[in-house]
Amino acid sequence: KNVTPNSITMSSQPDVSELNKPNHSKPLPLGKPPPHILSHEPNIRPQQQHPFGKLVVTIIRGVNLKAGQGVFGRADPYVRVKIGDKALFTNPHKSGGKNPEWNEEFEFEMTTEKELEIEVLDKEVIGSDKFMGFARVNILDWVAQGEYQGAIELLDQSNRNAGRLAVNAAFYRHGMYPEKNSGSTHANAIGSPKATNENEKE
Repeated sequence: KNVTPNSITMSSQPDVSELNKPNHSKPLPLGKPPPHILSHEPNIRPQQQHPFGKLVVTIIRGVNLKAGQGVFGRADPYVRVKIGDKALFTNPHKSGGKNPEWNEEFEFEMTTEKELEIEVLDKEVIGSDKFMGFARVNILDWVAQGEYQGAIELLDQSNRNAGRLAVNAAFYRHGMYPEKNSGSTHANAIGSPKATNENEKE
């Protein structure tokens, strides 16, 4: 059978109907660009949260702290209070033992914080301070009601009762915070008048 040039040309033409059919195959992933190519990914920073008020927490005293009396005498308890990234410390009560008193005030700017952490420690002259008790408290009700007066139950490392802390709390929206008295005492970091930030390098 003879093959004419026209028949060869027609057979080499692509089928237009095949070209118009949709391609249902999944696209291949692009992957990461080579290291020599700069990425144009936009630098999106989270929007900064602005404080809507201030929570003032007063640590009054400890009640029946389980670890307040040891082999070497009475403990020198102090309290670490943390909301968000801000942590503040009372001064140690020398030989405060099971029922130490502090009456120290802590101020926290509130943005999206929901919990307060409290840790009671025994100040040691040599070595690390000794753990005495811990509590994590939901503070949303304190903010909603504007105040709290009562006790916070402490737990030891085995989640058993380790005593209580008597505390007061008051929430103030911006512009409603009362003026401080010149003689008022506020909590401070141990050995420093400043608060500590958990993100700062010690």
